[in-house]
Amino acid sequence: MLVFMLNILLWLISMILIGSLLFLTVECWLALLANFEDSKQITDKEIESVSKAIVVPAHNEEKCIESTLKDIKGQISPKDKIIVVAHNCSDKTEEISRQYTDAVIVVNNENKKGKSYAISSAKKSIKESSVDVVCVIDADCRLEDGALNRISLEAKKYNRAVQAIYTMKVPEDSNLPIQLSALAFMIKNQTRMIGLNIIADNVHITGSGFALPYQVFCEYDFEHGHIVEDMQMGVDLVLRGQGAKLSNARVFSELPEQASDAKDQRQRWEHGHLSVIKSSFKKLLVNALKHRDLAILFYAIDLLYPPLILYGILCVVLSFLVLLIGIVLGQYLPILLIVFIIFLLIYCMIASTKKHSKEKLPNNIWIKIPKYIIWKLPIYIRAVFQRQTVWNKTKRKTTPHDDVSS
Repeated sequence: MLVFMLNILLWLISMILIGSLLFLTVECWLALLANFEDSKQITDKEIESVSKAIVVPAHNEEKCIESTLKDIKGQISPKDKIIVVAHNCSDKTEEISRQYTDAVIVVNNENKKGKSYAISSAKKSIKESSVDVVCVIDADCRLEDGALNRISLEAKKYNRAVQAIYTMKVPEDSNLPIQLSALAFMIKNQTRMIGLNIIADNVHITGSGFALPYQVFCEYDFEHGHIVEDMQMGVDLVLRGQGAKLSNARVFSELPEQASDAKDQRQRWEHGHLSVIKSSFKKLLVNALKHRDLAILFYAIDLLYPPLILYGILCVVLSFLVLLIGIVLGQYLPILLIVFIIFLLIYCMIASTKKHSKEKLPNNIWIKIPKYIIWKLPIYIRAVFQRQTVWNKTKRKTTPHDDVSS
C-alpha cells in the first residue's frame, strides 16, 4: 500500500512539474522562433490619422520627468495632448511639467496613493478631448523612437489595448542583485510576453507604455487602488474580451541604484503579483472553461506562475523530492525527464532573451543566479507572513540615460 501511494505521489508531482516546465519552455521556444522586430517606418500620414492623449502620472518625479516629457513631445503632433497628473507631489514636478504642457492636474489626497488613482484623475480632461487613443507613460520612463506612435496606431487598428515591451536599464557599476533584477524583468516582460502573445493573443499590462482606445479608457474603473494596478487592469480587460496585444515598440525605466530601494520595488511587484493570482486566477479559469477559450486559459496559466526566482526555488525543491521518492522506488525516469526539460527551458530562455534584448548584460550573469536567489528569499518569506498591500514610490537617484536608441 505504501509503495502504491508513493508511486501516485511520485507521478503526481512529476506531471505537475513537467507540465509547468513545458509551458514555459514553449513560451520561450516560440519567442526564439519569432521574428518580432518590425523595421517598417511609420509615415507622417499614419501619425496624423490617430489623435491621442498621453497621460503621465507623476509622484515627486522632478529628477526625471523632464526627459520623459521631451521624449513624448518629440513623438506627437500638434493635435495631441499631454496630461500630467502631479499626484501628491511635494517637489517641483508641477513646475517642470508646465514648461511642456498646460494640462497639468494637481491632486493632493493622501488617502488615495498609487498610480491607478492618478490615472483616474485624468478622466475628466480626457472626456473633454476628442481623441482616438489614450496612452499611459510613467514619469520616469523613456521612449524608443517611434514607440508612442506605434502603440497608438496599433490600439486604433485593433480596437484593444496595446502594450509596448517595457524593460529596465541597469545603472552603471550596479551590483549583482540590480543586474539580475533587470534580467528577471527582461525575461518576464520581453521573452515570455512574446511567447504569450503568440499562444494566447493576450498579454499582461506591464506598467508603462500602453495605449487604450478612448472608449476602453473611459469605461475602465481605475479607482481600485491595487499596488500592481497594471497587472490587475490586464486581467480585467481579458475578462471583458478586450485583452492587450503586444507591440514591438519599446519603453524603459532605470532600476534604482541602491539595493535596498530595488528590493522594496521588487517586493511591491511580487507581493502584488501573488495577490492578483489569488484573486483572479479562478475567475479567468472559469471564464476560459465557460467559453471554451484556449487563449484565456493560456493567459490564466501564465498568470499563475509566481515570480521567476520563486518558481526556480519551487522547481528545485520538487525535483529533489521526486529524486528522493524515485530512489526509494527505484524509478529514475521522472527525474530524468524533469532534468532534460529544465535544460531545454534554460537553453530556450537564454537564447530567446539574447535574441530580442537591446540591453547589454554581463556575459556571466546567468551563472550568478544562485546568489540572487539568496538575496530574494526575504521577499518571499514576507510575502507569506507579511504581504505588502500599500503602494510605495520607488526611489531613483538619477535620471534615466539620455540615449534611448541603444
